[in-house]
Amino acid sequence: MRQHFVDAMAICNQMGYPNFFVTFTCNPNWPEIPEALLLQPGQHVSNRLDIVACVFRLRLKELKRDFKERNLVGKVIAGMIILPLCH
Repeated sequence: MRQHFVDAMAICNQMGYPNFFVTFTCNPNWPEIPEALLLQPGQHVSNRLDIVACVFRLRLKELKRDFKERNLVGKVIAGMIILPLCH
């Protein structure tokens, strides 16, 4: 985590302070997750964290595309994504 902080401060030093701080969380009720669980009878979302993680990554990728390519909030000149470590 310390390295993430150092990296963020280096970006601020070069590019200026951020205009946005975005957090992105997963919702187990996103339609893709229950649909995937229908294909596997008897499974619950807590049993299939692989599906949850996959859907989260796909949605995060889409959010990044919104910011970078679709210019959702204007042109992005710098960014940083910190994902939690899975143990």
